[in-house]
Amino acid sequence: MIRARLLVLLAGLLLVGARPACADDNDLNGDELKLQALGLNTDGPSLLALFKQRSRSFVPSATISALVKELGNPSAEARRKAMGELISLGPVAIPALRLASSDPDAMTLARAARRCLQAVEGEEARQISVNAVRLLGERRPEGTVDALLDYLPFVEDDDTRTEILNTLTDLAYDRNEKPNPALLQALQDSSALKRATAVEVLCASGIIEPRALLGKLMLDPKPIVRLQAALALAQVKDPKAISTLILLLAELPEEQARKAEEFLGNLAGEQAPAVSLRGDDSSRQKARDAWAHWWMASEQPNTLLDEFRKRTMSEEDRLKSAQLIADLGADDFERRESSEKTLKTMGVMVLPLLRKALKGDEDPEVRDRARRCLETIEKNQAGPLSIVYPRLVAYRRPAGAVEVLLRFLPFAEDESTILEIQHALNVNAFKEGKCDPALLAALKDKLPIRRAAAAEALAADLGKHRDELHKLLNDPVLSVRAQVALALARHQDRTAVPVLINLLAELPSEESAHAEEFLAQLARTPPTLPGGTDEAARKKRGEIWAAWWKENGEKVAMALPRIQQNRSRYLGYTLVVSTSFNQVQEIGLDGKVRWQINGLNGPLDAVVSGSNRVLIVEANTRQLTERDFKGNVLWRVDLGQNIYPIGVQKLPNNNVLVVGNNQVVIYNRQGRQVFLHNRPNSDIMNAMRTRDGHIVCVTSSGIIYRLDASGKEVKSYRYSGSSNYGIDVLSNGNVLYPVQHQNHIYEVDGNGQQVWQASVVRPLDVQRLPSGNTLVASYSPNQVVELDPKGKEVWKQTLTVQPQRIHRR
Repeated sequence: MIRARLLVLLAGLLLVGARPACADDNDLNGDELKLQALGLNTDGPSLLALFKQRSRSFVPSATISALVKELGNPSAEARRKAMGELISLGPVAIPALRLASSDPDAMTLARAARRCLQAVEGEEARQISVNAVRLLGERRPEGTVDALLDYLPFVEDDDTRTEILNTLTDLAYDRNEKPNPALLQALQDSSALKRATAVEVLCASGIIEPRALLGKLMLDPKPIVRLQAALALAQVKDPKAISTLILLLAELPEEQARKAEEFLGNLAGEQAPAVSLRGDDSSRQKARDAWAHWWMASEQPNTLLDEFRKRTMSEEDRLKSAQLIADLGADDFERRESSEKTLKTMGVMVLPLLRKALKGDEDPEVRDRARRCLETIEKNQAGPLSIVYPRLVAYRRPAGAVEVLLRFLPFAEDESTILEIQHALNVNAFKEGKCDPALLAALKDKLPIRRAAAAEALAADLGKHRDELHKLLNDPVLSVRAQVALALARHQDRTAVPVLINLLAELPSEESAHAEEFLAQLARTPPTLPGGTDEAARKKRGEIWAAWWKENGEKVAMALPRIQQNRSRYLGYTLVVSTSFNQVQEIGLDGKVRWQINGLNGPLDAVVSGSNRVLIVEANTRQLTERDFKGNVLWRVDLGQNIYPIGVQKLPNNNVLVVGNNQVVIYNRQGRQVFLHNRPNSDIMNAMRTRDGHIVCVTSSGIIYRLDASGKEVKSYRYSGSSNYGIDVLSNGNVLYPVQHQNHIYEVDGNGQQVWQASVVRPLDVQRLPSGNTLVASYSPNQVVELDPKGKEVWKQTLTVQPQRIHRR
């Protein structure tokens, strides 16, 4: 802290002369230090004044000239004050400052003018705005929301805009979930930007109220406002939002229309129409019409529910099938043959049980015969249920959906499908204030998965069903207790939190991770916790959480921020980049190729960027392209010969981060560089931008370092070193990487300490999945495998090409 103060005071002396020491300097955080070094006051009213000043499109030239003249004042305090006021004015002061900066007869004034210019244009200006927005969000003086909304039209960089949206989201609702009055007023403002922003932040927390008023904005005269309203309401499964997004495909400019197309593509998955949105009117109209046809086809309720019914067994048939599968390993040959023959005639309903036997049965005879049954059934009949169907049920809400979904649930084959079914159950649980009777009955079902799913759906109306749900906190099955406790805690039931904490040591690591993520969100500032995924580490963290709850449980706010289930819903598609075959392809969980692009020129990384769109970096041609799934180039950036591109990441604001061994560059959609980090050592193996705007770089020289949003290195530490580009930076700051020659993958924490490892033959790339499992690409043999947190293989797919990089979505 002393060193930081000395640096700031030194900077102040060099620029504006000494200033009186502040009594509370020891309490200043980094944002305050940076702003105060430039002569800016950081109390709430001063920060409000800063943004009001920067929201002025015109300032009298006499005012600016007088302030510039003060930069040459003999008094250091007068110069410091003038600097602060000029920096507060922002870009309108640039012409006068530029003229003064080259005045040979006033060196003090010119030096101060040059310092002001650095602070109002370029990278430092962006960082000052981010610092000020963040501080204003902490101070929260009255008028904060209005000031930030007024400032938005003057924002030129994405980082400041993102920080403003984050701050407005934090202020959108009070503790009683009442909307901020300034945001409600902004919904009806004459400015389309304000209306669109208000919609976005009121919906970002997951509360999305007042629903009726937000719904009216889907009829707003401005397409951008309709887009924001539709994207927000689509999150709560409003079918009108989907219709609105489809209509907007033909009305919005291409870049904005892509947001609608991307949402629709994620909804439709493999059912998405094979159309590409382009800039011309004809292609946009074709896209609108194709999507409209798809959406209207989903209106038939029986068609949707029949997809579940034909894959659902009665309890009698389920028990019969389980016995037949067991008999595949019987001592009697004729019994084995008869059981296999019968199973092959049972169709798609028996597929989940056969796959379970193929993966986990100890008897090789059972596994072999189960495989043959699977091959016969899959060749002649429909495959597993597409996760698109439960998504559509959530929007369409057909009568009888809850009973059909609950009956099918035990036959769902993967976590992604189970998550989508759970979400559909949650949406369909109540109609006109009454819960579906099938949910109450399922609370006593003999299958744990049904009890847990019904309880989570009913937790939304906790007041009426508290007693029935609390009984399940003592369920004999661990997973039921965990799911019910998490659902109740998310709906502000304090009594469920100690139950959740007590389960941390008992739960499998992937389930305990979901519980700890909830606790961290609840705590805002979590206690210091030890790393590790073993039982001892989880037990220790449970003890620390229990102590935290004992101290804070009665006073912690359960209502804000709105805590929702944060597990990503994956489609189960794996993107495979093969450099040696100059190919990018995507495969499903069944191993079948969904699409493939050939004839590339040294592709080293790729990522799906939207519906029918993929970003690819090619090393041999030094280019970044966005293509449709047929390979047609939709967008191109020539990267130049100074960078050898090895990685690509699509950012939330639609910019694209490109990783080279000597550079990390961010491009906007106009192809212009908006960020550049140079690494003279040319040893970068990979880099990723994290949610907080930082960039984590992993090097081949055994160093991991973190850059802040301005590109300044803020932390570095050593690790054992990777031999591959395929590195994953996790949301908690840990790094996952493969080491080929050791046939291992490792995970290290933010200090370089190893917290996890697994054995895999010749690993090339790794990705941590939301379930806690790890996806690994390897060669000799060429394959993709999925490992559980204990390192056990739970899925494998042999490939016809050597994989360089993989990404599952």
